[in-house]
Amino acid sequence: MAGPRIDLIDCIQCQNACVDGHAEPEMALQAIEHLHGLILTVHDLHGDLAPFLDPSRQHHRHPLCTAVRHAGGEPDCIAFDIDRTRELARSSPDGFAKLCPAGLAELVMPISHRGSLAAVIFAGVVGPDGLGERIALSARRSEERRGLRRLQPADADALLEVLRQLRARLLLWLDGTGRTRSPVESQAMARRDVVIRQFIHQFHDGPLSIGDLARHLGLSPSRTRTLVRESCGATFAELLTETRLAAADDLLVHTDLAIAEVAVRCGFATPPHFFRRFRASRGCSPRAFRGRRRSRD
Repeated sequence: MAGPRIDLIDCIQCQNACVDGHAEPEMALQAIEHLHGLILTVHDLHGDLAPFLDPSRQHHRHPLCTAVRHAGGEPDCIAFDIDRTRELARSSPDGFAKLCPAGLAELVMPISHRGSLAAVIFAGVVGPDGLGERIALSARRSEERRGLRRLQPADADALLEVLRQLRARLLLWLDGTGRTRSPVESQAMARRDVVIRQFIHQFHDGPLSIGDLARHLGLSPSRTRTLVRESCGATFAELLTETRLAAADDLLVHTDLAIAEVAVRCGFATPPHFFRRFRASRGCSPRAFRGRRRSRD
């Protein structure tokens, strides 16, 4: 069993004077991932935490999860994570372990705030031997599992205690800094680059313009262009293209989708446009990139 809860809280609090308060939630999650070999996802029901976290944390982002979703398993994953898991979270406040539809073990830690379920933390780990073999995919499982620790039965209680410490830290941050505001107010307080990148990440797979971001921020398009460059060090178009290309990298390596289908799913208007952008950025064609990355395994 893990040590007293105060250990983690004290360890992180002692750094607060050196850390931007807006960065504290993300820093806490990164520390847990680094120390314990977990991958953490956060479903934020109240909207108080999401603006201060890496936007990719809203979704299960391990390559195995990506492969399962694009092999037709996304409806099962959504139903399980949103319906069944949240139901269990409300009745299991101290957290619990479960098996996802793909056969991976996940640890789940509810966060209750202001009298209701405010967020759910998912910690992804590899399940017992054989469970992953239920997945009917051609992608290589050895690569997909890289970065996830294998769960031993004795680990579950200790790791759940670690997640309780993380929950306590996040609740202290919420209460101690006054960040108990509406999602719009929380977003206004977040670092501007996080808000911008989060919006692009969320909507990159469809038509997206600087005008859409401007309306989201409540600013004019010209002011938004300046804000993006000042905050992120790149133009809106550059950020959008790189986000789409990063998504394409993932699909090319971890699924067998046709190249044209990858282009569409990542938000590129046409396959030729995707090919040009990909070659200019990666120095090779999408097909060659897929072959080279897979040959490394």
